Amino acid sequence: MKHHLAPSFALASLLALGAAGATPALAAQVQNELGAQELAQRPDLWPPKVALRKAVQFGGGVSLRAGQEVALHELGVASVVLDGGGFLFDLPLADTDTLERAHALIAALTPEQLALTFDTLPSHSELWPLRVALVASIGLQDGSSLPAGEEVALRSMENGLISVYHRPTALLCTLEPRDTDLLLRARERVKLAPEAREPFFVRSVEAALEPRAGAGEHPLADADYFLVFTGRETCTRCEAFAPELQKFYGRVKAATPRF
Repeated sequence: MKHHLAPSFALASLLALGAAGATPALAAQVQNELGAQELAQRPDLWPPKVALRKAVQFGGGVSLRAGQEVALHELGVASVVLDGGGFLFDLPLADTDTLERAHALIAALTPEQLALTFDTLPSHSELWPLRVALVASIGLQDGSSLPAGEEVALRSMENGLISVYHRPTALLCTLEPRDTDLLLRARERVKLAPEAREPFFVRSVEAALEPRAGAGEHPLADADYFLVFTGRETCTRCEAFAPELQKFYGRVKAATPRF
């Protein structure tokens, strides 16, 4: 059973104020007050990797040396679950530099970046990146896998999960947001001026378009209207509808050049 702890006053205030009212002083206070109990409830502040303070010996002669970096998989109040590269193992929290790295991460974030979490990001699609990188490998049906670090296209966020697509393998799947560097890339977009944060839908459509002369990075910048039709190649109704849609577009385009 998971126990959800009440956040400290500083953390609760920062989340309530969001980007507009948060201050650097309040962010610093959060860093000072955030301990293992609260950090366990904030996966958005978990460092992607931590270093071991002691060497770890496993059966079969497998070992990890002191100072070696390993991926952080789960963080509890007194222990962590780490990825040793193909296997998971747990250690006492004190045997890693997890807290120090979490505090360093917090110190590097602006108040607006700090207020952006896995829970708040779905309502800010202007901050969604077009592509994300996997933080762990994904097994495919043919027995192969996509390695950690492989980039996939972000399609949507819904019900706490993200939909991603890998074009070379035609893989379409849903993942936990933490299985990618989604939040890291979204926090980078926070650095953009508000007027430069184009909606995700527009950016994703632009990325799918064939380049055309003179369009630059934003081929839809001069459009008043655009329409997107999606369908399956094996859908007979989609196949029958597509020519009618093309005729419709031809008629409307003649009267509305910026469509």
